[in-house]
Amino acid sequence: MPRAEQASLTYAFEAYCAWCYRFGPTLRAFVEDNAHRIRLSVVSAGLYTGARALPIAAYTHLSAERGTITRLTGVAFGAGYNHALSRGTTVLDSAAAAAGPAALRDQPGVSEPDAAEAMQRAWFIDGRSLSDAEVYRRIAGDLGLDADAVNAAYSSPASRAKARAAFARCAASASTPTRRCCWSPHTVPTRWGARPPLPPP
Repeated sequence: MPRAEQASLTYAFEAYCAWCYRFGPTLRAFVEDNAHRIRLSVVSAGLYTGARALPIAAYTHLSAERGTITRLTGVAFGAGYNHALSRGTTVLDSAAAAAGPAALRDQPGVSEPDAAEAMQRAWFIDGRSLSDAEVYRRIAGDLGLDADAVNAAYSSPASRAKARAAFARCAASASTPTRRCCWSPHTVPTRWGARPPLPPP
């Protein structure tokens, strides 16, 4: 019998979104169970760009969100992330973070969920800024990749261009009936392109 054509599914992913981190194991199970009929594409959503690229201390709801996610789902956050929240100085910059998946996907043998999970571990477990090029060297080692190649790809203009293209794709999807795959009480609109509110002045 001829093989059934695979359907395409696009997942709007934000590396700094705690609800996306919680959704990670569910996404992984779904992808593995449906690999024969679903072709998944992971697109960076860009929640913290422009005026929203601020130190984590500006987003005071994130500490309570961490507790809510753990209480409701059992998903644990690492000591590194807890320390980053307490310190409050790490800038949440989705433009820099979105260059990470672009760089990792350029390497042979890396799936899009693999790249997303590695970045989530770096932030939500280790508390490492996703704007730090050295983080991608560590991720490369964890995934068995060439660290120099990953670092060069992350720092290249091409990865930044791919990040901007991903943001544009998500923003365009906001005008369609397509629903986002993850959300939080602080990004109430359910379509792609939703942004967290700016902190009060």
